[in-house]
Amino acid sequence: MSPFLAVVDGFRQTGAVDGEIEAWFEFPLADLDRPELRIVHEAPDGSVQDAVRTDLGTLWGMTLRLLERIWHTPLVPGITRLWLDFDGTLYPSSHPLADAVDRRISRWLAQERDISAEEADRLRVDLYERHGNTLRGMLKESDVDPARYLDFVFDLPDSVFPREDPALGLALSRIGIPAAIFTNARADFVRRGLEALGIADRIETIRDIEAFGWRAKPEPALYSNFLEVDGGDPKGILFVEDRAQNLAPARDLGIRCVWVDEDASGDWTDREGRPWDAMPWHWKVRAVHDLAVLLLPRLGRM
Repeated sequence: MSPFLAVVDGFRQTGAVDGEIEAWFEFPLADLDRPELRIVHEAPDGSVQDAVRTDLGTLWGMTLRLLERIWHTPLVPGITRLWLDFDGTLYPSSHPLADAVDRRISRWLAQERDISAEEADRLRVDLYERHGNTLRGMLKESDVDPARYLDFVFDLPDSVFPREDPALGLALSRIGIPAAIFTNARADFVRRGLEALGIADRIETIRDIEAFGWRAKPEPALYSNFLEVDGGDPKGILFVEDRAQNLAPARDLGIRCVWVDEDASGDWTDREGRPWDAMPWHWKVRAVHDLAVLLLPRLGRM
């Protein structure tokens, strides 16, 4: 059996059923900690088992064991290191900063290729989709000075960067796990963003596109290289990224992966027909703030 857990805001019960569900009822998980609700239950095989009294009846067996597990222990145990993407992960992909960077890239392409703004925008998207990074695409298909290109692209005013995010700082502080940035951007741009968010002191290392010799995710060799440099057991690393395709090489190395799917556009099933254990991610969240739900006991409330 494969149980699924979803954290849902504003859940609303409906009368719809699928033929298997007899009834809905709410059960506060905090009731698992109430000794006055604890009882013993005689199972059909005659065994006596721990159980919890609820409004609907007795909660026992596998259902109780699963609920106790997710309530009392982290959903993702044994994590000793966080790898965090920057753009679209530590701040939303819908933030104006992302659009400002895209506009600078398109402007560069228009000037360097002597093409219209519309053609430049189409070219930017095409390079990004085919190579995972516009600069990487240009390096493969033409001659470009990456430092001069990034100097131009990241020449942005402070006003377009995200504002300080105390909730994010608190979440990373409560989690308390050392964190590194694994990004296709350049370190100086990332540092400006971390300072603006107020979380620069939460990050130990930035591994950027320049450090990888202008190569970009999702090239598999980068992940092995970062793992060697950063150290640690792959099974103790949690990689958090907003592009699902960038998670696949990490999962292949045994790294546990979280997809930040801001607008919940991704399906829970795989349209290509791959089995569940072949998906590029293990967990999905709407924002990096939700990592506490995965990494702290009692669903991040402690």
